[in-house]
Amino acid sequence: MESKKLEKPRKNGTFSTVRGVMNPHEEDSGVFPTMMTPDGTGAASEWCYWNSLLGPELFVAVDFTWFYEYSREEDTLRDKIYPFIEKVLHLYQGIAVEKEDGYLHIPFTTSPEVDKDGHMFMADDATFTLSCLHYLCRKMDGYAKLLKQDGSRWQDFRGRLAPVVTNEKGLPVYAGIDVFASHRHFCHLYPIYPLCEEAHNDVAQRSLDTAINQGFLEFAAFSCPYLGIMAARCGRGNMSRTMLELYCMVFRSRNSFTVNGDPYRNGILRISDTNAGESADAFTLESGFFIPTALCEMFVHRAKDTIWLQMGMPDEWKSCSCRDLAVEGGHRITTQREDYRIRRLLLKAGCEETVTLRWKDDIPAARVVKNGQETEGAGRQSLTLAVLPGDEVEIEWGKLG
Repeated sequence: MESKKLEKPRKNGTFSTVRGVMNPHEEDSGVFPTMMTPDGTGAASEWCYWNSLLGPELFVAVDFTWFYEYSREEDTLRDKIYPFIEKVLHLYQGIAVEKEDGYLHIPFTTSPEVDKDGHMFMADDATFTLSCLHYLCRKMDGYAKLLKQDGSRWQDFRGRLAPVVTNEKGLPVYAGIDVFASHRHFCHLYPIYPLCEEAHNDVAQRSLDTAINQGFLEFAAFSCPYLGIMAARCGRGNMSRTMLELYCMVFRSRNSFTVNGDPYRNGILRISDTNAGESADAFTLESGFFIPTALCEMFVHRAKDTIWLQMGMPDEWKSCSCRDLAVEGGHRITTQREDYRIRRLLLKAGCEETVTLRWKDDIPAARVVKNGQETEGAGRQSLTLAVLPGDEVEIEWGKLG
């Protein structure tokens, strides 16, 4: 798919922080309203209260990093992405409060749409907020080096920022407060996806277990494909497939919209006045976009410097393939699966870096070819290699036994 340039974000009607004071007229804003018209202006509705909450600008900033990570368009990074994220981080620097522990904390945060006792739950330092800020600081430090700017301020801010705390249940909603109800967002799982920094480790596995132990009582429509992505990133291909099947059978209306309730009366969730559970309720499009995302994640996904191949593949899928799927770095991945095993990989490098390739079941590679020349790697169960833009790496796996 041909990439497109980002349009300059519109900020009409949004807020910015000037010495900790919310200024609705400042054009140089780092805040996005939740409800927007097509031109970016804040829009009123019955949910207009959401426009005054922190958080939407973090969603947008993370999406902007994705644009660069996939496209590697340095002019867009310099002219549009870096300046916008800079404003977002300035906003939170102005809001942050230093406490007795010496760390900077972010007050009055939400883990989007989490309610308790009939009211929106608000507290300091939502995992969603802190994890996004740590991620953005790391990215901006790297972007500053690339753009030949001083990025030390981003590392300084990150060093003073309260850390994301994990526990025996994985990632909490807030430090000391684990997820306590089923929900369509599970935004405390952001470090797994879309920040893509936790995968195939104990934190990710414990976090997924804690989320699914809540069952599917409310807002389950969105959570099914979202958890399908999380499952793929934990190597649970069968669960990932089941989440997508459940979503398609239960929560899709005939017009392909997501229905947040139980329109076909499958008895899959509790109907309440908080989950838009009318039987004919056409709710959103968003979950539908997660279906192809989850399928892509089954075939290939990346966490930090590791590219994972077919780690989210369901066990009973005998044969399947993908072609030119993109991962961070602009690399294009083609893989083939035959007789329940990975058989072939073709990687077309999009940038200069060193990456590690891991694949399901740790089957030893039979043959490794780089730019037409056979190279070292046969017999290995993972492969670390340096690539340049345009390099092509092909790996073949033989049959077992």
